[in-house]
Amino acid sequence: MAFNVPINSIAPTPTPPDWVRPSDWPVITDTANEVQFLVADTGSKAFAIQTTFTRTSGNIFIDWGDGTVDTIQITTSTTTEHVYSTTGTNPCSRGYNTFKIRVYGDATCVITNARHISNSSVAGGGPYYNVGLLEAYFGNNTCNTAAFSSNYFLSSSTGGAASFGLLEYVKLPTAVAYSVQMSSMFINCNRLYKVVMPTSASGLTSLVNAFTNCTNLRDIEIPSNATAITSIQQTFSGCTNLRTVLFPTTLNSCTDVSSCFGQCASLKNVTLPSINLVTTMNSGFTGCTSLQWVKFTSLPSPAAAGTTIDISTCFLSCPNLQNVYFPNTCSANAQYNLTSAFQTASSLKTITFPTNFNATTMSSAFQACSSLTNVIFKSAMPALTVFTSCFSGCSKLTSVTLPTTVGSSITMLTMFQDCISLSSITIPSGWTITSLSSTFLNCQNLKTIVLPNNTQNSITTMLSMCSGCIKLESITMPTSMNLLNTLSTAFSACALLQSITFPLTLNAVTTAANCFSGCKSLSEVTMPTSMSACTSFNNTFSSCNSLTTLTMPATVSASLTTFVSAFSGCVNLKTLSLPTTRTSLLTTLTSTFSQCASLTTINNLDKLGSTTATPLVTAGTNTNTNQLPALSFSCPFSALSLNGTSLTVMSRLNSLRLTNTSAGQWTGLSPQINISYTSLTTNALNELFADIAAQGNVTNKTINITGVTGAASLTTPERTVLTSRGWTITP
Repeated sequence: MAFNVPINSIAPTPTPPDWVRPSDWPVITDTANEVQFLVADTGSKAFAIQTTFTRTSGNIFIDWGDGTVDTIQITTSTTTEHVYSTTGTNPCSRGYNTFKIRVYGDATCVITNARHISNSSVAGGGPYYNVGLLEAYFGNNTCNTAAFSSNYFLSSSTGGAASFGLLEYVKLPTAVAYSVQMSSMFINCNRLYKVVMPTSASGLTSLVNAFTNCTNLRDIEIPSNATAITSIQQTFSGCTNLRTVLFPTTLNSCTDVSSCFGQCASLKNVTLPSINLVTTMNSGFTGCTSLQWVKFTSLPSPAAAGTTIDISTCFLSCPNLQNVYFPNTCSANAQYNLTSAFQTASSLKTITFPTNFNATTMSSAFQACSSLTNVIFKSAMPALTVFTSCFSGCSKLTSVTLPTTVGSSITMLTMFQDCISLSSITIPSGWTITSLSSTFLNCQNLKTIVLPNNTQNSITTMLSMCSGCIKLESITMPTSMNLLNTLSTAFSACALLQSITFPLTLNAVTTAANCFSGCKSLSEVTMPTSMSACTSFNNTFSSCNSLTTLTMPATVSASLTTFVSAFSGCVNLKTLSLPTTRTSLLTTLTSTFSQCASLTTINNLDKLGSTTATPLVTAGTNTNTNQLPALSFSCPFSALSLNGTSLTVMSRLNSLRLTNTSAGQWTGLSPQINISYTSLTTNALNELFADIAAQGNVTNKTINITGVTGAASLTTPERTVLTSRGWTITP
């Protein structure tokens, strides 16, 4: 089977070499009815072996290899201790002396247990002191009962001294009548290279943690008749040099595969047998950095409809994973949790899900799969409610076949964020969407988006939905979005977007800040007639260079507070119709019309702000509104700037009326009013002065009329109208 060369991945771990038994170790033989151990002198030369056996007559014996042979007459569990007085064989290449131990019996005896245990009671020993076991050969017919089960070689440790920290090789009997489990049998045996498993173990029910952190384990073959296994949870977790695993043909009693191969950095491929009852594969292959492919012979087939199968983080951080082979079809009773299932699998290119595959969540399922180009969902997924960040960061994704039907509602939060190769997407009309926040954020090549063109009153947000979609040309919007609460930055920097039509009402939207900021090609926007809850239009149309005419919603919230830079940089905007409802809580118009060099008409300007003394409106830098001939404000101000920039760049403003007569205005910085380099005539200035004087006396306020057309003709009495009220006129 050929595979593509990984291109966006880390280098796979080199294949670990086979284990080679040191040539200078004493010869150990695999002998029926006998157990043989090779042990190392770790400093104390103190050992303890626990035994049990059955017999018709006779005894068993422990030959310690130094001329001492102990006779064991007690058939039930008993511990025999030994301290060597000799130094054993000469030092081997591993750097220590060795002893060969034999446990055998008379002809009618069957050894059912021969186990190294803590030598804490032996002179020189201590709790969990490294017992020095290097090899263990369990001959056929020995230790084939349930005694040979959990924690048999559990390598517990205290102060860094692991009890089986030197164990390298174990040969188990051909047939073992396991009645319960093999859980934690070799846990933390981090020098264990090879285990020869039984060929028959039909009673084996659990491999939970069996080889956890056996960092040097190379290959393993599970007995072919061990089909009663119920769990392989963390079985090989931390086996960083594991190369191959051969399973029985079925694991149809198994329910748990969670973290089974976690951090198996050398594992390159796995074929899983049928797993009809599995309910969790959570983190099954997490951190398998060399893994290239996995084949599922079948997927779970639960009896009850709606059974949840957890495969979250199953292939998380598998940077060389190129293929996951699913069967063509699967059980419709299963519902999958795919949260982060393939996240950062940066070599995965395509994936096709089986027919009937149904998921409850796809949250971050393919996030940062930077080589992924195509995903196909063959069937409806009626349980699916979450697509959050599903394809976020899939920079090569070009095609997605979405399920035609999903759950009763679906969130698409950041679903396609940073999918920079995606050019078009159609969301099926059968979807009921709740969130479009950042859904297409920075999809730089996305040209067309088709959202369900029907009622979508469950959508609550379009925050940054298409922000940064610099090639977006068209978008089809739903016909109704009555619960939508934000359009903030929804289409910002969509430089090629020319037009957009919103539903008739967006009465729940509270902010449209930066909605179309930087949409340089936008020439037409059909705004709804009502946005009765909107409180902010900050930068909404800033730098929309192609807009010539714009009609804002007639009805907006009376609580609207800001139009900061709302139309700034709309250099071709000529006619603007503001809302017809009064925005009595407005506080700022700063830079609202800045650089609107073509603006000649603003309708409903008198509806901006309060008609009473509060709140004051700041309009401090509304420069370069060159084409505006006349303005009339009814709101109270703290500062107002409507100036041109020089005698050569004059504002065409020739009439300015301030009709609000409330006292207490002009609390901003000097000059509180800047109308320099405008086209106001002397008569227009006199009208303006009268409006300002009607507001009452002030203290140390300044109006700048430098370069104003009619300023030179003002008489002293005409200036006195303001100066008598406490104003300074500059110049």
